[in-house]
Formats: sequence, C-alpha cells, structure tokens
Amino acid sequence: MNGGNMIYPKPTSYVKTDSFFCVKKSLSVKIPEEQKAVLMTVKSLFKEFDFKIEPEKADILLTNDPDILSESYKLKIDKDNIELFFSDSAGAFYGLISLCQALTGGQPACGTVEDGPGLKLRGFMLDISRGKVPTLESLKALVDKLAIFKINHFQLYLEGIAFAYPEHGDLWKDKTPITPEEISELDLYCRDRFIDLVPCQNGLGHMAEWFSSDAIRSFAECEDGFEVFGRKFPPTTLDASDERPYEFVKSLFDQLLPNFSSKLCNACLDEPFEMCTCKNKGKNKFELYSQYANRLNDYLKSKDLRMMMWGDIVAKDPLVLELLADDILILDWGYEAEYPFFERAAVISKSNRDFCLCPGTNSWLTFTGNSDNMLNCIKNAAETAYGHGAKGLILTDWGDAGHLQYIPISYAGLAYAAGYAWSPHGATEQDAAKALDLFVFKDKAGLMGKLAFDAGRYEQFEEFRIANRSLASTVLSSGLTDKEEYEKLLALFAMSVGYFSPDVVAEAYTESYEQRGTFKINPLLKYLESLEAELSKSRMECEDSALVKNEFENALKMVKASSMLRDVILNDGNHPELDTLFDEIISKHRHLWLARNKEHGLEEGLEPFKKIKDRLQK
Repeated sequence: MNGGNMIYPKPTSYVKTDSFFCVKKSLSVKIPEEQKAVLMTVKSLFKEFDFKIEPEKADILLTNDPDILSESYKLKIDKDNIELFFSDSAGAFYGLISLCQALTGGQPACGTVEDGPGLKLRGFMLDISRGKVPTLESLKALVDKLAIFKINHFQLYLEGIAFAYPEHGDLWKDKTPITPEEISELDLYCRDRFIDLVPCQNGLGHMAEWFSSDAIRSFAECEDGFEVFGRKFPPTTLDASDERPYEFVKSLFDQLLPNFSSKLCNACLDEPFEMCTCKNKGKNKFELYSQYANRLNDYLKSKDLRMMMWGDIVAKDPLVLELLADDILILDWGYEAEYPFFERAAVISKSNRDFCLCPGTNSWLTFTGNSDNMLNCIKNAAETAYGHGAKGLILTDWGDAGHLQYIPISYAGLAYAAGYAWSPHGATEQDAAKALDLFVFKDKAGLMGKLAFDAGRYEQFEEFRIANRSLASTVLSSGLTDKEEYEKLLALFAMSVGYFSPDVVAEAYTESYEQRGTFKINPLLKYLESLEAELSKSRMECEDSALVKNEFENALKMVKASSMLRDVILNDGNHPELDTLFDEIISKHRHLWLARNKEHGLEEGLEPFKKIKDRLQK
C-alpha cells in the first residue's frame, strides 16, 4: 500500500512521540451507552476492524468532555491504549473515523490529536437529473465515502422528473426516478452518518423536461423556445410573474419535502435564460427575479426551512443582493480555475449574508476528469471560503450530455475538496491520492489514487482549453462530420463561454482558443497507454474493485475513441479499429451503468456514440 497510515483530512494538530500503539486483531472499547450506535456505524465503514464493547478495562476508552467544541474531538494515543474525548455524538463519530484511519495501514504513532472542522458546512452535490439515477444501494455506498471524508451535507440535484412526484405519475410511468420511499430511507441512512440530506429542486430555470407536457408548457416564459448564437433551444424557464407556475413549483416542493428531515432546502433558481425576453419583455429582470425568489423563500420559511439558491444571477447585478431576503443562503458556483471566487465572495460578505462556495469535480463532459483545472478551482474556492468567512464548501458533480462519466472518476475531486472543507491547512494532491488508496480503493499497490488524478490530465495533449468540458467530448455534439463543420462547432463553444461565465473566465478561454495549436494524436495515445498499464498493476481490495477497474478502463477507451475520431475529422487520420472500439465501449457501458444505476437514461445517454458507430460502419 502507499506507505504507512494517515488521518485524512489533515487534523488540526497531531503531536507525535517516538513510540507506537500496538494494533491487535480485536480491540476492546469502553463507550458510553448513548454512543454505542455511533460505534456500530463506524464499524460498518471500517469492516476490517473487530471492535468489542468492554464495560471495564479496554484498549480504547471514549469519554465525554463538555469543553470540546461540537463536531470536534481529541485523541490520546499511548502504546497500550487510546482515549477519545468529545462533547457530542458528531465529535465521537469523527474521532472514531480518524482513529480507524490511523489504525489502517500500520501502527499509529503515539501522541495527541486535537481536531475539529474548519468549515461548518462540508458538502457534496450529485446530479441525478441528466438521465442517470443511482440505485439506493449505490447512493448508500457513496454516502459511506462522504462519511469517511467527514462530509456532512449531501444534495441530490433535481430538475425535471428524476423524482417520482406522486401527482405526476403519468409523466414518469415509463421512467425509473428515485422514489419517495428511497429518499426517506436514504435520509435516515445519512442521519446515522451525521450527514444532512438536503432537498434540492430547481424552481425557475432548467424546466425543459416539464415543458414536454402541453399543460405545463403554458407556464413557460417563452413557449416557443429561444436562440443563443443562432442555435435554437427549447423553453427552459418559468414565467415568474404568473401565479400558475408559482403554484406549480410549490406543489412540487409539497410532494418532495416530506421525505427529508433537513432544515435546509436548495431551490436553485439558476440560469433562467429566457427571463423577461417573451411574456415579461420590458420588465426589469433582476427585480422580477428577486420578487420571485423572495416569494419562494416565504413559502419555504412557512415549512420551517431555510432556502438556499445558486448565486449566478446575484453575481450579474448588485441590485439582486439589495432586494433579496437577508436569510437566503447564497451558493456561488464556478467550475474554472479562473473563476473570481475572491471578488464575488467579497461582495456577498460585505452584504452580511451567509454563503457557500461551490466548485466542481470537472468529471462531466471529460470522461476521466480535468484534474489540474479541478485542483486549482477547488483550492481557489476553499481559500476564499476561509478568507471571507463562508459558511461552507459544496463540491458539485454534474451529468451533462447523458452523464457518461462513472462515479469513481469523481472521487479525486471529492477527496481533495473534503481535505479543504475540514481543514484550513488544505490538502495536497498526494495526500488525497493516498487517502483514496487507503480508505476507498484499498489498493495494495498504492496506484489507484494517483491514477484517479492522472486520468484527468489528457487535456494537456489537446490543442486548446475549453470551458466545462474536454475537446474529446465535443464529438458528442459533432458526431462524425467534416472538418469545416467541426471547426465551426469549436468556434461556437469557444465563443459561448462568454454567455455563461464571468469576463475573466471567458477571456482566458478565448485566449486559449485564439492561440490554439495543431492536434497531434500520438502523444495522447501514448499517455492513455501508460494509464492503462498502471491500471493493470493496481491491486484493489474494495468491495467493488472489479467494477471500478472496468469503469476506468472504459472511460479511458471513451477518451481514446473520441480523440481518434477528432484525428479523423481534423487530420484525415486513419484508425480502422474505431468502429470496433465504439462497439466495445457501448456494450461495456450498458453493463457498467446497470451495475450502479437505474435503467432509464442509459440508451439516451449512449445515443451520440451509437450515431457515430452507425456512421463509421456505413
């Protein structure tokens, strides 16, 4: 394994001596009655340890200390015994997790650990609305990983009909959404792991799937859709001045909220692209937006909930900050290394509002990630969060274009962000990789953690940077086309970043496009081959080790096949194996999808690959 043991995220203080605790096969624990359930939960996360409760003398002694802060703990490690001090159950839970981490991989150094969270809210948000709805078993497995990394806030992003709304069974009867019963069971599972499962449902923009119903389509701001840079899009945004859409959104929340115990709710309200361009043309967009958000906030307060909302519209005009209710929790998102978190946080902080900063895993539309951008973006967001007094850090994991990436691709970002969310000391890529090897992949060869980061570095062999995706993924939009049409698409992608992103981000990507080089396939293929060789040497012992290995193999094949197709389009490259490669990818992806997720959305997500394969075989 990757050399020795560790506590991750890095504790506040670990003063070590020269001696070591003697790890036994079975460890006895003396524990207060009210914390026995906590111990059982931790045992389920670290099955390799056999803890026996002992009412008298024991190897590990848990003691309540009212002077220790909430969620914090103290460990005193001696050669023959360990004492854990805490003031609440969350502190006992995190202390036991750290203890199990320290016991993993060898004998922990004697000494004193004093530790507690740097940020109050340490979150992860998973998109389940781009076709991929995980099974309850898969969600529980993910929650276990969140708990091991001391994450305490979890959102499942909902837009459209990814949830089985009881009043809209006719719209999801042929789909496989997450059910109310599954949410309720997951909520309880999260609570046992000191994770707040927070309802998250878009209540203004991103309504395109709902508008497939003629009755609901009449609620749209632009019923005939809208255009951006000459491209036609279906309607996505509700008419914020009409009472009927507002009542419709309230009814969706009424059906969703009873399945959660959280006192928070994310109403999203991001990217209302068409607002004030059709039915409300001529009205002040920011005033109408604020009025709508405040009404929804009043409704959620009547349910004893605190509203959260994305900060992209807040960022566009200071008027929104002035008009919004003071108690709304702002979630400022940005997924590029250049995103101006610092400047944005300064403005929000000056308004005396609570806010969280929300970077991304960068796994979506990349197949295997975009590690360097991800690392810099998370570090930027986290350091700003500490510098400007943010309430927390929430890592987002999106599923654009059919959610083709596999969940282990996102583990690198999760581990790195968790390190920063818990500790103001932050994390290194090397420590995050080692933590993945020890606690997630359980790789005896100590390779998978590093590979999880390195798999997201093929972008260095592409000819320019593109926002929120890799160039390899652009073939999902272009298919097998000619060079002229493909170049037009790339120019459109490069230009459109200014529509979605702040100027400083747009400028960086425009400059990269303008200084683009020539795409050369051979260095990229060599790099992928080196990753495949490393993957073959891994010796994972996690419960899903075979599945993880197959997921990384197929993800690397997606990069390889998509890049070869780009070489065909741009350079008249000759890759006769392409049609066979796409066949293999499609077949394997079906198996891998169903191993963790419900069925609906699988074939739709594969449609771009299937079209490419059909064109190649003609």
